Amino acid sequence: MCHRILLAYLKQFTHSCNRRVDFNCLVYGAANSIPVLTMMLFTSQDTILDRQMTSTEGSLYISLANIGAIIGTPLAGYLVDYLGRKRSMIVCVFMPLISWSLFVFSNKVEVLLASTFIVGMGGGMFVIIPAYICEFSQDSIRGTLASGTLIFMILGILISIVLSEFMSYKTITYIGLTASTIGVALLSVLKESPTMLLKRGLDDEAAKAMAFYRNSKPDSKIVVQEIEKAKQALAPQIEENIPEEEKLTAEFGKKPEEKLSKWQFFKNSKSTQRGLFLVMTAMAAGIFQGMSVIQSYSIPLFSEAVPADVLSPIWCTAILTGLNLVSALVAGYLTDIAGRKVSLVLIPLLIFSNPHSHSYISCR
Repeated sequence: MCHRILLAYLKQFTHSCNRRVDFNCLVYGAANSIPVLTMMLFTSQDTILDRQMTSTEGSLYISLANIGAIIGTPLAGYLVDYLGRKRSMIVCVFMPLISWSLFVFSNKVEVLLASTFIVGMGGGMFVIIPAYICEFSQDSIRGTLASGTLIFMILGILISIVLSEFMSYKTITYIGLTASTIGVALLSVLKESPTMLLKRGLDDEAAKAMAFYRNSKPDSKIVVQEIEKAKQALAPQIEENIPEEEKLTAEFGKKPEEKLSKWQFFKNSKSTQRGLFLVMTAMAAGIFQGMSVIQSYSIPLFSEAVPADVLSPIWCTAILTGLNLVSALVAGYLTDIAGRKVSLVLIPLLIFSNPHSHSYISCR
């Protein structure tokens, strides 16, 4: 019995993190780091582009990824229910693939600005992937698995930074394009989320998908229990201050309830409102720490602050990213070991080195 449980845990971890989903997060992180690594080169007279970038274009080159994320993230929130988890992830990972292709085959300033915007739109995967993972993973390792998205994104940034010290810009873009193509292929054979299959009325397919992740049979007890739990999650109850006796009396002769829209449910659900306020507050706190700006302009900042003969700006940026990675690992570990509440209190203390760590608390 313990052997089967261990296999189920291992299968979930290797399947969702190491082999497919998080590999695409790594590729996204590497693509997202290209503007940081090349801005000084492209704005200098030694540029390899068709012309030198102006200072305004250089600022846009750094910022357009964030602007793309503003558009891509709400769009991903819509697609995740319309297309399903798997197809939505494929749409998002196509964005870095397109961006890498533009980096490889074009040297025009306008095209590179567009590629930066496109890769930012792929940031919607950080809405979809945690939702996908949380719908089939064990409760005891859910936070760790979901935290892999940001951990691997930071790891991708770190790998790209280190490679830039030893390889040319073109070589890195060819590697990125190859890796992105592999990532799309890996996702194409991924199974759909059991919860999404239940929403479509495909109960048998949902049981098979859950059995795959639980390393069990579709009719086993644990799979049946998880499917019932997922069905309950699909029909959430709005909090009402009605005595239990009145609820029981009202059930007789009760008409079928009208299905509430998402906005109507949000207005009537106090717990959902509190959860949104909590996450938005944590996100705002992380952004106002200013680490995103420091990361974006880290190479120019370190080139001014640290003499090149002491330590190169690339290695200074690598150290900064390494600290990001350590804090992400700590935050992901605390999410499951110490609980969400403890993580919520401690994460602001770590947020100076990883402003994205607030995302871990969203995995219930």
